[in-house]
Formats: sequence, C-alpha cells, structure tokens
Amino acid sequence: MNNIKHKLFLLISSTILFCCCHKITRDEEVVGRINDGEVYILGNSYATLKLFIYDKDIDKIGVCFSENNSSSPSLVDSVKHAFYNSSEDAYYVSIENLKEKTTYYWRTFIQKENTVVYGKVNRFTTTGTPGTWTQMADFFGARETAVGFSIGDKGYIGTGTLGHWSLSGFYKDFWEYDPSTNTWTQKADFGGGERAGAVGFSIGDRGYVGTGSFEFANSPPYPTGLNDFWEYNPVTNEWTQKANFGGGGRIGAVGFSIENKGYIGTGNSNTSYFNDFWEYDPEANSWLRKTNVPAGTTEGGPIGAGRHWAVGFSIGNKGYVGMGYGFHGYLANFWEYDPFSNNWTEKRSFAGGKRADAVGFSIGNKGYVGLGRWDLVYDAAYDFWEYSPDLDIWIEKERYPGRGGCFSVGFSIGDKGYVGTGCNGASNNNISQKDFWRFTP
Repeated sequence: MNNIKHKLFLLISSTILFCCCHKITRDEEVVGRINDGEVYILGNSYATLKLFIYDKDIDKIGVCFSENNSSSPSLVDSVKHAFYNSSEDAYYVSIENLKEKTTYYWRTFIQKENTVVYGKVNRFTTTGTPGTWTQMADFFGARETAVGFSIGDKGYIGTGTLGHWSLSGFYKDFWEYDPSTNTWTQKADFGGGERAGAVGFSIGDRGYVGTGSFEFANSPPYPTGLNDFWEYNPVTNEWTQKANFGGGGRIGAVGFSIENKGYIGTGNSNTSYFNDFWEYDPEANSWLRKTNVPAGTTEGGPIGAGRHWAVGFSIGNKGYVGMGYGFHGYLANFWEYDPFSNNWTEKRSFAGGKRADAVGFSIGNKGYVGLGRWDLVYDAAYDFWEYSPDLDIWIEKERYPGRGGCFSVGFSIGDKGYVGTGCNGASNNNISQKDFWRFTP
C-alpha cells in the first residue's frame, strides 16, 4: 500500500513540475508549440538545422538568425523558412552564404497569421574550408571523354580522345591506379577498340564499358554511336564481349550500378537525344528497358525529352541522373531512381546551375558533382558540390584545383574521390589534360 502511495506521489509531483516548467501561453494555444532544434550539418559557409515542432495549423515555420551577439534574433533579422522531410517527419532549414569561422545566433519561429512564437536562442560557429584536394601522380596521357570506375581498392581510366573530337585521334588503352602507391599500371587495351564518350561502371569485382564513338565531330550533328558492351576481369586482365546495349548506339550516356545490376541511359547519336533507361543483369547477360528518365523543365517552358553528357551515380540502393544538354539547351534538374518501384522522383535541381560535361560520383551516403560547362564558347566550370539525399540539399565544397574542368573522369575508392583528365574549355582551345587529384570530404 505504501509503495502505491509513493508511485502516486511521484506521478503528481512530475506533473506539477512539468506544468511549472512550461506554462502554455495564449500565443502557443493559437499557433502551436516549439520544442527547440539542433544543428544537423555544419560547414564553412552553410548550416543545416533540424527543427522540433509540435505542429498545429501553422502558416510559416523557420529560423531567424544574426551574426551579432543578440539575445533575441527575430523576424527583423535574417530569416530562412523550413522545408518538410516526410521520410523523417521533421523540418529542416538550410542556411547558405555564411562567413567562415563565424558565430551565428538563431532561434526557431512559427507563425499563424499575425501571431509569432519563438523558441530559445541557440548558436553555431562555421568551420574553415570544407574538403581537401591533393594532387596525385598524373595520368599516363592527356585526354578527355574517357571512362573511369573503381573495383575494390583500385581505380581504372581508359579510352577517350586527345583534343576536342579533333583529328588527334582516339584511344583504347586502359590503366589501373593504385592509391596505396600512387602509381599507374597499364593493363590490356579495351576490347572494343578506340573510342570516346563511352560509359563505364563496376558491378562487384568486374568492370563494364560500352557505347561511345570513334567518329569525329567538329560540330552538331554528333557522330553515330556504338552499342557494344564489354566486361573487364582485373584478375585475369581480360576483356569479354557481352550482350550489346539494349538501347542502341550512342555517346555521352550515363551509367552506374545498384547492387548487382548495371544501368545505362540518356545520350546522343547523330541528331537524336535519348531519355531511355536500361538495366543490365550480368548473370543473365541481358538488358531490360526501364522507365524513361524524365525530361523536367528549363526556363521558358518544357524541354525535349532527351539529354546527353549528363551526370549519373548511385548512393546505396538509389540511382541519380541530372543536368546535361538537350534540344533546348543546358539543364539543371536532378532525378532519383528507385529500381524496386522502377520510378523516378524529382529532387532539388543542381545548385551550381545548368550545365553538361560535368563529373559525378558518390562517397558513402553523399553524392559529389561539379566541373562541366554551360556554354560551348566559354571556359570550363570548376565548382564542386556535395549532395545529401536524406535532406535533398546541395552544399558547395572547395573548388576543383585541376586544369581539366569538363569531360573529366571521376570515381571513388573507399572514403576518397578521384578526378582527372578532361579539357579546360573553348576559350583556352579545349586543351586536353592529364593531371589527377584526390578529394577528401
């Protein structure tokens, strides 16, 4: 009996204590109640905040922040509205263009009509420059539009052309990079012969290369593409021809793998831009057509269905395709592919803006995209961005310091990324490059 009285006393005491600690105000009854927030991601010029809100019928949710040592930042200071992440049932705020190594004060607000309720004041301090680029041993020969991928703890680069689709010729050589010794070793030439603009990816302990072209293209219409497809065994150092790509010949397609399947889509052949998307099963050595890559929109209205020189990579069990060039110009839209539902979901457009000929790869649960160009007559771009799929946000990282800003090769090995080769843009005569760099997030 005494034990029951003791538990009842604790329950009543806890209830009284809670009520004393937080008295529900009239404004909170009208608007809703805030349970504070936390810093979710922090960098040199950005911060992502996760908000905890007991939601009612609210008009606006966000944070107000100030660089000043303010005890009460409000709507008269800087304001950033929140976006809702349905998969986590939480609100997030992404603040960009902040100063490095600077303390900011912030607090959550919720608003219903003219009534505003604030949370408590918090603070964060931005970091220094994010990400680090380190120059590694140059690739064996300058080139662009090559293929690159990794198998285990080794990287591979091959094929491509010297000069921007000029009479300088095409390559079929193939090289292995060992990051532990920072050395390149030549392997068996690509079995399909000389070409540029092909697709390369790996599935398990094998590499795959296909499509591309060995024709010259001084200007559109572009050359007719190839559709042959080859498997590389690094143990035997041999190439084996597999079933031809199901979508027909093309150049400038995207390719990646998800678990034990490979995927190729988009691209161009002569005057046609493609949006088809295909799955390769290495066990059955067969291709199966999947849902087309959506077109999206550009400024000025709908665009043509296809694109080429887009970016493609995978994170976990999802694939990503974005940007590129189509009939109506350069694109920035970005899409997530779910192989289990065979559906595409539009994500936030690439924060660096419209472009083609960029490079993309993933490290862990993040994607990395950068470089490329947005006009045929200008220099290459060298900005570099991190994509967070769980928050659907882009975060700018340290600029690529290499010389080849477009038609470069990129892949990851473990927790590091690697980018190299490419060309430096039309204003600099599209000179092919051979420098090679390691990226540490």
